[in-house]
Amino acid sequence: MRRREFTTQVYFLLAATCFTTTTSCAPWAGSRIQSTQAQPTTELRKIHGLHIHPDDMMDHINMLASDELEGRGTGERGIDLAAEYIAERFASSGLIPVGDAHTYFQPFTINQFTDIEQGTTFSIEGSTDIFKLDEDFTALSMSAADSFNAGCVFVGYGITDIDRQYDDYAGVNVDGEIALMLRREPESWTSESGRHSRHATFRRKISNAIKHGASAVLIVNQQPDSLDSDDLISFRQSRGGGKIPVMQIKRTVADALLAAGSIKNIIDLQVGIDEHEEPHSRVLAGVTIRGRVELANDAISARNVIGLLPATIDSEEYLVIGAHYDHLGKKHGEIYNGADDNASGTAAVIEMAHAFSKQRTRRRNLVFMAFSGEELGLLGSAHYVDHPIFPLDHTMAMINLDMIGRLDQFSDMNKLAVHGLGTGESFEGIVDRHADRLSIDYIKEPSALGPSDHASFYKGGIPALFFFTGIHEDYHQPGDDIEKIHADGVAFIAELAYCTARDLLNAKEPPRFVEVNQRARIFRGTNR
Repeated sequence: MRRREFTTQVYFLLAATCFTTTTSCAPWAGSRIQSTQAQPTTELRKIHGLHIHPDDMMDHINMLASDELEGRGTGERGIDLAAEYIAERFASSGLIPVGDAHTYFQPFTINQFTDIEQGTTFSIEGSTDIFKLDEDFTALSMSAADSFNAGCVFVGYGITDIDRQYDDYAGVNVDGEIALMLRREPESWTSESGRHSRHATFRRKISNAIKHGASAVLIVNQQPDSLDSDDLISFRQSRGGGKIPVMQIKRTVADALLAAGSIKNIIDLQVGIDEHEEPHSRVLAGVTIRGRVELANDAISARNVIGLLPATIDSEEYLVIGAHYDHLGKKHGEIYNGADDNASGTAAVIEMAHAFSKQRTRRRNLVFMAFSGEELGLLGSAHYVDHPIFPLDHTMAMINLDMIGRLDQFSDMNKLAVHGLGTGESFEGIVDRHADRLSIDYIKEPSALGPSDHASFYKGGIPALFFFTGIHEDYHQPGDDIEKIHADGVAFIAELAYCTARDLLNAKEPPRFVEVNQRARIFRGTNR
């Protein structure tokens, strides 16, 4: 990775000029790094009258993916510089600041739980047993920091599987109670290679407990076939999001709970389930458990960048166009510049805002967003959906651009994929028409349940499209650099997204939301 051909001092001069004048700044005029490695593999038709141009896209990518921005890690110095740059670009296109205090910024806090505090406790009411943190019990990283005080119900493995007609929650009521469950799954469900089913994961067990109304979850190791291990899992740094307290307890603690409820030990219960392949769930009568999970919180400040381009006629409907602008920052002394992921998509949002600002007629309002915290779990888009600036029920659709910089029409890798086509009834016809005009062959995916910010909006009941040129060997690596961006390709995809947005913006009716209840396929090489 070579040094960029401009300096931090020049960037600050540019920023100072932009923020101290009322006139719009011209695009970056310093030395431009042109893409080279991807260029020879793709031939795109030369079309007159395009709204998005490769040089303009590369200006933004050069800036956002420069070493001076240090990989745009959330909570780090470089992402703040990126946010200011995006805000200035929005201002130069005449977007109205709609964030806090009349700025372009919507701030939010990311909880980064780094360890378990000593105030974390666990006890059985009326028992003289004293249980020690990290010896008898621990909190898991997907736990909420909260207290609990309730009765206890043993729910076997905590599994509900309709296909197998197996339900550990059948016949017991855990609403408001604490769910005690075994790790993993019945022995016969595990494949000969040792591969567990989807029901064996902590997240699925916890989600199922929450669905059934549990106030907390206790997980205990099942007895292994050979080595009689009962180790507690070490706490791993987490970013919060837990809804209820979740603890792992040792089998001796589980046996104390069961004994208090006049029930045989945990291993006998496990054997009964495994041998008969049927639930052995039951209420622990007369047992009350008290406890608390306290977590050390090293909070990170983050912010989305948001600007409004109003409709030119009276309208209460909004079309959102967005991309995440964060990446991975610096690791082990190397900068992860994220030119494709996602300086490319952010550049498209900036240029689409500029192109739409020149349109004389806009039947609906346009909201342009650059999200932070995507790499940490779609946190910026999730925050917006939870705290929308404009009503979600008036948000007609969302268009997301993430990793659009590696278009290669003649290779199994990095063709354009468009996700979410099934979530809006008019989507596929619109994209087909403009892709044909631009001679872009693309892969169709109906689902919007994929790993980028459009999924947050789809889960909020909003039709959502996602433009994406696929995973490559530089994904989340230091090699995701400016030189590998295909300049014409990234501009053509931005043009396709622009034309799609323009049709949606001016359509007589907004697209009807359609639920597509399946995970999106993430295309990788020959797996397309």
